[in-house]
Amino acid sequence: MTWVYCQDRIYARRNNVDFGNLIVFDPKNFKKLGEAKLECDDIFRSNRVLKKANSNYPLLTDGRALYALLMTVEKRERLVKVGKEECQQALKKA
Repeated sequence: MTWVYCQDRIYARRNNVDFGNLIVFDPKNFKKLGEAKLECDDIFRSNRVLKKANSNYPLLTDGRALYALLMTVEKRERLVKVGKEECQQALKKA
């Protein structure tokens, strides 16, 4: 279970519940105030594998807002520069 204190509330996250579900407690008496849900569906785009990979996400705060550190997969194309010598060595190996 992960606990964070933010804006006079304690937010708890458990690993064995659905993704994004938080329990909100009063820090003075630890009574349950309710529940909250992090909406991250736009990040996962219904990708169950990515959702499972983020099941142990850290919950962070700066005292004013809650933050969840999540892993996403992005496709990026990048130019690879290959030198003349590297090309010749690759051709010799093939």
